[in-house]
Amino acid sequence: MISIRKLSLFEVLAKKSYLQLGEDEEDYYILAYCLNEVGEKGITLEEYVKALKCNKKVFLKEQAQIEQEVKCLMQTFPKGNEESNKNSNDVSILEIACSLVANGVNAEFVFDKMDIWQIKPLLDAMYTKEKKDLENTRFWNFLNLSPHIDTKKTKSPKDLVLFSWEEEEKRQKQKEQKEDLIARIEQINANKK
Repeated sequence: MISIRKLSLFEVLAKKSYLQLGEDEEDYYILAYCLNEVGEKGITLEEYVKALKCNKKVFLKEQAQIEQEVKCLMQTFPKGNEESNKNSNDVSILEIACSLVANGVNAEFVFDKMDIWQIKPLLDAMYTKEKKDLENTRFWNFLNLSPHIDTKKTKSPKDLVLFSWEEEEKRQKQKEQKEDLIARIEQINANKK
């Protein structure tokens, strides 16, 4: 299994995101080095690559095994359009893992036991919790400030601060209302003819 620890090491050594894994033949050498934990045996990446290049038969066996593991890994990646995939190529698994750990997820679990597919649900849950915490803080600040503010202008906590996700929801709702209005006008015009 390709652990997040091993993918993180790949990113550090390859100097690119795990999402770009397999773009170069060199990636297979680096990933083989990471998966076989050769560095822990006192062998450098350069020495390992040199040894593999000298023994093509061993490398081809390693490459086939790695390709199979990468295929299994890739099926867990979220599918998206090509534009979003281009933008996500700079996403680092190490940064994601450290973010999870910083938010209280056990480091041993994150780096050694967690599967890639578990990242998105954990990040979504963290994002939802952060939103609720911010909204809760805004609500209590609104209550604390309410005796001191003009209640005609500030009727709800959203009048104090509008968060980015609320602005997006507001824009989306306005867009839908506009499209609905245009559709109604077109329907009325079609009925008149």
